[in-house]
Amino acid sequence: MDTSPEFLISYYKKELEKKNFSIDTESEGKTFRQITFSRADGISGSAYASWDADDKTRTQYVLLTVNTYFGIAPTATSTVQ
Repeated sequence: MDTSPEFLISYYKKELEKKNFSIDTESEGKTFRQITFSRADGISGSAYASWDADDKTRTQYVLLTVNTYFGIAPTATSTVQ
C-alpha cells in the first residue's frame, strides 16, 4: 500500500476518537504499529499495520477488527425425551 503505517494508524485513531471511542493501548514493534479501542456501548477492536523492515514508508499489511455486541440473549437449550 502506498501509505505509511503511521498515517493509517493516526487516521483511524482520530476518526475513532471523533466517534467517542477511547484509545486503550498503542504499541509499536520493529515492523508493526497497533492500537486497541473501546466505547461505553461495548464496541471494541484493534487496528494493526505492518511494514517491511527495510521500508517503513510502505504498508505491507493492515487489519481492522471490530467487536460488536447486539444484545442477543444466549440460546436456550432443551432436551426432548
